[in-house]
Amino acid sequence: MQKEIDYAIALLKHNGDSRAEHHRESFETCPDCKRQKCLVPSDRIELTRHMKEAS
Repeated sequence: MQKEIDYAIALLKHNGDSRAEHHRESFETCPDCKRQKCLVPSDRIELTRHMKEAS
């Protein structure tokens, strides 16, 4: 599993994502733990912020 996470981080870095390492915690956390810790509350995602950062 760790090898796949490292590969995903490397791909993000290769594609210019300067915050690639910041995604590591999310990638390394199982879905049940994410729900318990509210790491990815889909109703709170700010799409406009992500869209501005991507452009």
